[in-house]
Amino acid sequence: MIDPALSGLDILVVEDEYLLADDLRAMLSQAGARVAGPFAAVAHAAEWLDRGAAVDFALLDINLGGSLIFDLVARLRAATVPIAFLTGYSHSAIPDIYADIPVLDKAVLLGTPDRLMARIVEELGRVVA
Repeated sequence: MIDPALSGLDILVVEDEYLLADDLRAMLSQAGARVAGPFAAVAHAAEWLDRGAAVDFALLDINLGGSLIFDLVARLRAATVPIAFLTGYSHSAIPDIYADIPVLDKAVLLGTPDRLMARIVEELGRVVA
């Protein structure tokens, strides 16, 4: 079902757990968003950004196979792209400099798609308002 809050948005997804990433891509696409990725590596997402791709919002896992996402976070912030972390890590694992970035627990993905979409729309509203 198309969600007016997500319709037409370019959403970058960086997540290395295939099933979660694929579910997220499908849910966002069904809501009307254009999904970039999901990318399973920081380098792949950075290469995509290097090509000048538009991003309205980014959903980022913190740890991608041992590589942390924070260099990409700094780059997205410099470009004023709203971000939310999608992670199983506790908030204490996030450096203080990024404490203002919303955190969506991966457990949300284990709930209903409607619940996940509601959280994404809620966080998107907070960061772009």
